Amino acid sequence: MMPCGGKGYVDDFAYKYCEAYLTAQDEFKDITWQKGVRVCLQRTMLSNLQTSSQFSCSQISNWGFNSHFDCYMHPVSNSTEINFCHLTAKDIIKIGWIAKNKVFKQEVMDQFLKLIKECTKH
Repeated sequence: MMPCGGKGYVDDFAYKYCEAYLTAQDEFKDITWQKGVRVCLQRTMLSNLQTSSQFSCSQISNWGFNSHFDCYMHPVSNSTEINFCHLTAKDIIKIGWIAKNKVFKQEVMDQFLKLIKECTKH
């Protein structure tokens, strides 16, 4: 059982979509980006859990959703070219299609709009 049970961020979102993206990995053009995002999200969550003596289910959810922007924009620490803004349209559509059941969740929409806003700056 993961923290906060089946309806918590880890089980209901992170694990479910990590598995879905992993299953579809070969369908993406930029596998390096996808692998980098997966590792970044996992490391960020572990770091938050290890550095906090107490945390709630809502805190875990906030950490998870709030880490998506940075991990999508900088999944590989030594590369500025590997980021969400450089993905193909097909890969971006694929990301949305896989997450379609959660795409209208406010936290997901907030992160997506933040990504699009950042990409339009360049």
